[in-house]
Amino acid sequence: MMRPEWLRTPKPMEERLTALAEPVVTAMGFYLVAIRFGRGGHKGHATVRLFIEGAQPGLPVTIDDCAAVSREVGTVFDVENPIAGRYHLEVSSPGVERPLLRRSDFDRFCGFQIRLHCRNSDQGPVGTLSGHLNGLSGEEVMLTTQQGDARIPLEQISSGHVEPQLSVGSRRPLRRRH
Repeated sequence: MMRPEWLRTPKPMEERLTALAEPVVTAMGFYLVAIRFGRGGHKGHATVRLFIEGAQPGLPVTIDDCAAVSREVGTVFDVENPIAGRYHLEVSSPGVERPLLRRSDFDRFCGFQIRLHCRNSDQGPVGTLSGHLNGLSGEEVMLTTQQGDARIPLEQISSGHVEPQLSVGSRRPLRRRH
């Protein structure tokens, strides 16, 4: 059985990079969603990917925000030198379908619409559930679906994400720019 992301043991390098980056990201008013580290990326150099979002769930992150975080975190990495050799640093938003990666995400996104991919621990895939996230209670995710309230054990969740809530602004027709 594949381990859910929130039960995944971070690589030692990811833990070290998180310890260096998280205080910087937090001080800049953002939330560090995840860090991924891998070798053999761009031109054979190591790749560090930081995923950030606004301090409050749902706040957008701009390209300028990502560039500012990249400069500050890059400076810390250059001074502390946690990576032997050259590396490529990427900073981005986790996207509109923001993955639920940590146990704390189930409390952080309480009140949001989410989608969970679930399986029975013995029999493979079971299906997908969508609903209003009511938080985490012990080892269960509490969800209100169209069929009613549900309690899903964390061990049966293979992945999950926040469903994008797109709103249509004005009803003016869109015009093509020439």
